[in-house]
Amino acid sequence: MANKLWVPYNLRCQVRWIYDPSTGFYHRYQDQDDATTFIEATDRLNGKPLAFSNVIVLFTDIHFYDPTLFSVDLLNITRREALLFRDGKMYQFIGRLQ
Repeated sequence: MANKLWVPYNLRCQVRWIYDPSTGFYHRYQDQDDATTFIEATDRLNGKPLAFSNVIVLFTDIHFYDPTLFSVDLLNITRREALLFRDGKMYQFIGRLQ
């Protein structure tokens, strides 16, 4: 089962995805400045929670310029792992992305 996913980009930027089996969606939660309190992310236009049926995690190279400034290299992905979260399950893919 993959009911929860935690993605720590860095100390001050963490995201959690929590699966709701009643709706079949993963809800996105963002941390606050204290790095321990998470609130559900909402759409700024309609105020509804951000909820998705698929969450994909791509593993890439990250270039750090200082502790808070970095770039994610999506142009040079050749053979990397990817994770798909769907229906409360995780699927792992390893191979060439084209």
